[in-house]
Amino acid sequence: MEEIKNFILDNSYFKLDEYEEYSLFTTRRHGILGQDKPGNEDIEEAKKLCRLVNSKFPTVLATWDTCDEWTNLYVDIRKR
Repeated sequence: MEEIKNFILDNSYFKLDEYEEYSLFTTRRHGILGQDKPGNEDIEEAKKLCRLVNSKFPTVLATWDTCDEWTNLYVDIRKR
């Protein structure tokens, strides 16, 4: 999991919030505060990271979602 974390942190501006079976990376760098809307740039970054992680590390699953101005990237280390 350490290799995956470092890969994401080295290739993006998302910040890490760790959990046990998966890791959560979040950002609101381009989120619209006050309107509770995620930024398009953050969404595109999350999509890009999902593609990269899923292709480079085929035994994990990366997904993304948004909540208010936050864009979240989840990396599940359990086997697919």
